[in-house]
Amino acid sequence: MIVLRPLQASDAVELFPLLAGVAETLLVDDGPGSCEGLEAALVDREEMAEAGMVRAYTVLSEETGVVMGSVRLKYGQGRGEIGVWLGREFQGRGYGTEAIARVVDEGFGELGLSRIEAH
Repeated sequence: MIVLRPLQASDAVELFPLLAGVAETLLVDDGPGSCEGLEAALVDREEMAEAGMVRAYTVLSEETGVVMGSVRLKYGQGRGEIGVWLGREFQGRGYGTEAIARVVDEGFGELGLSRIEAH
């Protein structure tokens, strides 16, 4: 149902319109229609991924390739914290559940985490 692609700052253009009413904490008032604040947040997320502190993905529809949201796993010292958000039109269809399941499998499997929490 979904594809997880490593999150990139350039994804901000497609993710920004999905944030309204979902994840306002990522929005910075850069003016109408601006996604500069989100781009900066995604650059930070990319740097954390390169440092081995987070795995972050853009969630896309397997069928259409449409960007639906984001999922991430911050980790360290054998523990992880998972977070996911999807645009309103993609909620309630099992996409978030699938994204979380894949990242949890990665955390317990490849990363060898002993505990993963959601906040």
